[in-house]
Amino acid sequence: MSKTKIIYFILLFSLFLAIPVIAQTPKANITLTWSCDSYIPLEYQGKALPIENSFIDVAVTIDALEFNPQDLTYLWSLNGQLQNVPNYGLGSANFKFKAEKKLIINGSITVKVNAIKNGSTVGSSAITIKIFRPEVIINPSEQVLTSNQNVQFIARPYFFNIKSSNEIDHQWILGNNPASRVDDEYSDVFFLTVGDIGQELSQNLTVRSENKSDFSQSAQNTIQLLFTP
Repeated sequence: MSKTKIIYFILLFSLFLAIPVIAQTPKANITLTWSCDSYIPLEYQGKALPIENSFIDVAVTIDALEFNPQDLTYLWSLNGQLQNVPNYGLGSANFKFKAEKKLIINGSITVKVNAIKNGSTVGSSAITIKIFRPEVIINPSEQVLTSNQNVQFIARPYFFNIKSSNEIDHQWILGNNPASRVDDEYSDVFFLTVGDIGQELSQNLTVRSENKSDFSQSAQNTIQLLFTP
């Protein structure tokens, strides 16, 4: 090999060593979970579901040992619109917002987060949260009644924007007749006294429930009662 070729080879080898190796930024697997502040009875084992104007809290979980969640910057968006709010920036791994009517598109809201470290996006995730309506359940849900019986029915509200069930007003209707109240404070309870039953018949028992401070939050449920001699 000539001296010229040797020098040329050494030069190329030196240039190759001088090229910086660009390390790839590791990616984080991000999971989003949510909770909300709508009301559920104490005995209910399920998850509270958001309705219009509920407050929803979205939390980030990162499955990557390379990242400390508090060292990342989070960019939150709702339905594709970046949110410049206090829940935004370095270490903000939780995002709380109000499910206002203007945010609800086709019955849901889409939340997205981008996690950024040193100017590079290390992960992103999105979740679509369905927005529900309040519900009310009557317990017991069905009843066969006989003569000379005293029966109690209880209305259980779900997913209203309230802190206590006392914030709900319940109106009871038996057949087509509004039921008289025993106690306005405890309108969730309906007492029925059954007299003598001459023949079998059925009637509907309906409860209409409203948030006392926001009448737009309402629910209705109907069960069938069977009266037998």
